[in-house]
Amino acid sequence: MDLGPIRRRLTIALIASVLVFVVLVSCTFTPIDPPPFTVCSPITPAISWKDASQPRLLYVIVEGNPAYQTDVKSSFTVLSHILPQISEPGDRLIMAWMEQDTLDKAVFIDVAANPISTPAFPPFPSTQEPTFTPVITSTPAITPTMPQSTIGRLAATKNAAGTQAAMEATTTWTMNEYYCSVDEALHAWEKLRQDSKDDFATRVNDQMTQVPAGSHESQSNIFEALRLAAKTLKQECSIEKYHGDCNLVIIVFSDMQDFRQNLPNLQPQDIDLANMDVFVVLWKCKFTYDNTPLCAQKVNAWSTPLAAYHATSEFISNQNVEVQLATSMKR
Repeated sequence: MDLGPIRRRLTIALIASVLVFVVLVSCTFTPIDPPPFTVCSPITPAISWKDASQPRLLYVIVEGNPAYQTDVKSSFTVLSHILPQISEPGDRLIMAWMEQDTLDKAVFIDVAANPISTPAFPPFPSTQEPTFTPVITSTPAITPTMPQSTIGRLAATKNAAGTQAAMEATTTWTMNEYYCSVDEALHAWEKLRQDSKDDFATRVNDQMTQVPAGSHESQSNIFEALRLAAKTLKQECSIEKYHGDCNLVIIVFSDMQDFRQNLPNLQPQDIDLANMDVFVVLWKCKFTYDNTPLCAQKVNAWSTPLAAYHATSEFISNQNVEVQLATSMKR
């Protein structure tokens, strides 16, 4: 029996199998690796630059009665500790003695933080994938069709996958470049923000060290001090620098002892604290009668007139004055 034809057929089949295998391997798509780059994603600042763009005007009333010199020092210490946490570029701090009812005599510190611009972000890149128009031959009757053979289908799949991978790699590269630019802009803005806050706190602390221990006046004019604070904040917020867009805050460091506190008929009616946050730090509640009926009576006595003046008020009387005040004033 002549085995030559069989061997030839087997040889041809083997060669054909090898060729098909080679074609299949060559048509298997290998993803295109994108160019190496540092992966970036935008940082999240401690505060939104939109929030930081609204300045806070903070008016602090300090009871300067000679009998409360320890409380005056404690007030300065609290402010010194919380100012870096509650301040932002463009803010302004005014400190005044409670016992004085005119601005020139009452104010002993007036410091403004340096404003900064919003972050300079790059334009958002277009992520729209490019469109590909198929090439039509000059003869309209001829319509290009996908090759039907196995090799043709594999080759077409490889080309399409390669094009898609290239587009994805380009998109990834473009977006990463954008995120890196955003990341850089935010870090630069955050540094300017922190520099402004540090400078503000330093200048306030420097001035507080030069302030006398008290106002050397014995009469507590709480209602008059609140009226002066409200009037000053509204006037200052209305100037061109702020355009009427301000966060208005009043802090009162006092035991809030005024003979008129329980006599509504003797309380001034021309005090307007609308759209203002008023924080009252009751020193005596902290050091003397915390969690006693006397402290509760003090809060109740002042809640009524402050509400009548349309203020949003909060009384702070526990041992963690700094923590509670900083938390309540956080933006």
